Amino acid sequence: SDAVATPQAPGAQEEAATDQLPSKIDPITAVQDSIDSLALSLFEALRGVRDAVAPESLEVPGARTATSATSSAVTAFQEANEEMEKDASAKERLLNGVNAEYFPPRAFDLLEPDYDAFIMTYLRDNPYAKDLVDRFASLESKAQDLKTNADKVIETPEIAVGDVGYEFRKRFDAGWYSGKVIEIRPMAANGYNHRCVYSDGDMEDLRLQDLEQLAKLDPNNNKTRKGLSAKISDRVKFPLTQTEYTKLLLDSEHQRDVETTQTLAKKILAKSAEVNDLVAKLPGMNRTRQMQMERINELIESNHNVTRKLEEAYLVAKDRREEVRVALGES
Repeated sequence: SDAVATPQAPGAQEEAATDQLPSKIDPITAVQDSIDSLALSLFEALRGVRDAVAPESLEVPGARTATSATSSAVTAFQEANEEMEKDASAKERLLNGVNAEYFPPRAFDLLEPDYDAFIMTYLRDNPYAKDLVDRFASLESKAQDLKTNADKVIETPEIAVGDVGYEFRKRFDAGWYSGKVIEIRPMAANGYNHRCVYSDGDMEDLRLQDLEQLAKLDPNNNKTRKGLSAKISDRVKFPLTQTEYTKLLLDSEHQRDVETTQTLAKKILAKSAEVNDLVAKLPGMNRTRQMQMERINELIESNHNVTRKLEEAYLVAKDRREEVRVALGES
């Protein structure tokens, strides 16, 4: 009876077929495989660019059209939970009854980005919305740093206590008066060598330690903005207008496109370099055209010589055969 073949899983059949294939060690075959790999990389690169430029759904960041915005999330609201805990936060109460799937497609639509939808998406802890806010905060910090550095460049250098031009305040019976050092008199007695003029026109000679003490007693100098700075830095920096959000979204998508293109270009260049390397290692690739032609002529001449030797051997064999036939006939 005929033997019945035992069915195998597709994976097992592929592995068996792979085991039967001879190992590819031919350099030409290796080059062909590398070119095939390069073609596959180009295909993947084109597909990646397509996905970055025209993705199929607006539910993911990078959507370019608003036609797919009508998804399964039709309405912005759903049935609210009437049994919320008493200690529920304001955020939880705000989002109660809100359809979380409704807002991201509208928030990340690059043609008509919806700022209100972005706020709701952010409140729902959407990862991409949080990334956008982090990027906005980073850009704001960089802009503030640039402004601060520019201000430092153009601001007047700080004058040390006691130097000519140093300004201070001193309290008299009539109140606080502003003063300014206008002259330093090295030969003044008892160290009163800093001549100062006040805002009312009066003049006074002070010592350096007097000026230092006045700087400590001035309430304006004791005020610090560290607490305010800490509060500001702890706040979440957030785009506050539709214009800011639209610019942020477009800039972020542009940056993502640039990064995608750079990544794909690196892969293609790496595959191209691999192909060039294999081609360079092929036998004879280091020869000039003249050297190759000389080698071809040598091979042609060698083939002709071998052909002549074969023809001569054939003639000798033919004569021997006839001699053998004659000898056998005579016997």
